[in-house]
Amino acid sequence: MGTFRFLLALSVALSHFGGVFGYYMMNGRMAVQCFYMVSGFLISLVLAQKYDATTADGRWLFYSNRALRIFVPYWSFCLMILAAQALVLVALGVRVGGSAALAGNWAEMTLATRVYLAISNAFILTQEWSMWLAYDHGALVPVWSSDGLSPHLGEFQIIPQAWSISLELMFYALAPFLVRRHWLTLLGIIVASYLLRYASFAHGFTGSGFVYRFFPFELGLFLAGVLSHRVYAWMVARGLASFPVALAVTAALVGAVMVEQYLDRLDNHKFYILVVIALPAAFEVSRRLRLDRWLGELSYPIYLAHLAVGQVAWTVAGSDADRNWLVLATVATVVLIAVAYVRFVDLPFERWRQRRATQAEPRPALEPFARPGLAAVSRA
Repeated sequence: MGTFRFLLALSVALSHFGGVFGYYMMNGRMAVQCFYMVSGFLISLVLAQKYDATTADGRWLFYSNRALRIFVPYWSFCLMILAAQALVLVALGVRVGGSAALAGNWAEMTLATRVYLAISNAFILTQEWSMWLAYDHGALVPVWSSDGLSPHLGEFQIIPQAWSISLELMFYALAPFLVRRHWLTLLGIIVASYLLRYASFAHGFTGSGFVYRFFPFELGLFLAGVLSHRVYAWMVARGLASFPVALAVTAALVGAVMVEQYLDRLDNHKFYILVVIALPAAFEVSRRLRLDRWLGELSYPIYLAHLAVGQVAWTVAGSDADRNWLVLATVATVVLIAVAYVRFVDLPFERWRQRRATQAEPRPALEPFARPGLAAVSRA
């Protein structure tokens, strides 16, 4: 699963950079939606293994640990990005990124706009609202779709791609109350989510906000990951998890990601069916291979850092630089930054965060899918 997450993060980066020599693996939208399914699997796992979600104390421990996992890296990269943008300003006299947009438009912004941008930048939640809000001379105006509008509210975000983390936070808020429901209940919510999605598309709500940023529609993908974990736990309880088979399935999944842009028949939600089926195998590989787990830990820093690194790289290199080689250099830089962050910042912090989880004693799972006592190998 770690290699899969790593490739999803690289897919998002390459999509934002316009690909390299025509190659981008998987489009960024699909990669983000695959992350929702991975989150469902891992959150179901940790709620089964580390936290008693039936008690207030257990839920508090889960929520606080989730907040630490999300916000410490997010705030760390916000500070690093602002520092890098300040250095570019001092060295080249050029403002880049969200700080430039905020500085250039702050004077005309209404109080409501300033409050919204301050809260969404600091706490991530509501960032996806930028798909239904237009910026009009400092004011916020509701719209059905902000696609193509300029300036777009996302331009005022320090880490604009963090809108997907806003949806993840909402998944986490509901997870303690959902993941232990009967599998038929979860399946019913998934079906309802897809019916709502298709009904909205049929009535013309096809802006990118509704395609992959609207929480009620994306909840089904998260719960599909939850059911995938249920299947995995059921298989392990019956001794059906085979590492050679898991390795082969995971290799096929990784290969499919790397060539997905050429697989027209497996576009969008058809591909997600394969992902849900393959997630148990991918996790079994992560459980056994340290390198795979390590690659997975790089995915969140890559996701947080890549746009800002690209903005700085493009500004420093100038318009005469060869775009493809610049993309390769930028991606390599992003990966190195992620490695350094995980090694020197994230790892020591995670040791402490994981110790907090030992305070909880998980309850036995509901049938029909048992959740045996597997060691959770992901730092979820």
